[in-house]
Amino acid sequence: METRRCRIDRDMIIGCAIMALLGSVGIVFSILFVFGIDLQECNMTFLTTIFFTLAFMIWGILLCRNC
Repeated sequence: METRRCRIDRDMIIGCAIMALLGSVGIVFSILFVFGIDLQECNMTFLTTIFFTLAFMIWGILLCRNC
């Protein structure tokens, strides 16, 4: 039985990070648009925390799924 080892290189890590950032931007702005929330009225600290939390979760999922 042969085990297949996947190698994560720098290009995959950077590509997954870019996709995660773009995905989290889309999710955050979609939620703001659907609920009609004005960006100027939002607490920027809370919005930044949500954005980066989503980005890191998506990034981790992408890296684990491609390994």
